[in-house]
Amino acid sequence: MNIYAVYKGDNFLYEGTAIECAKHFGVQRNTVYYWTTELNKKRRLGKTKKGKERNGKIAIIIDQIEDI
Repeated sequence: MNIYAVYKGDNFLYEGTAIECAKHFGVQRNTVYYWTTELNKKRRLGKTKKGKERNGKIAIIIDQIEDI
C-alpha cells in the first residue's frame, strides 16, 4: 500500500493512502492514481494556450507500507 502526498502547485494539501485521499477530496480512488501520472503532471504544471499558469493537483508516492 502506498502513501501519497497531494499538492496543488507548490502547496501541500493532504497525505494518506489512495482511499484516504479520495475520501478527503471527494473523488474516486482512480482519480488519485491519475494524479500520479506523468500525463497529469504535464497537463497541470504547464501553461494554458492563453499563457495562464495551470494549478491542478498532483500526487507523489512518498512511502510504501506492507499490507497485513
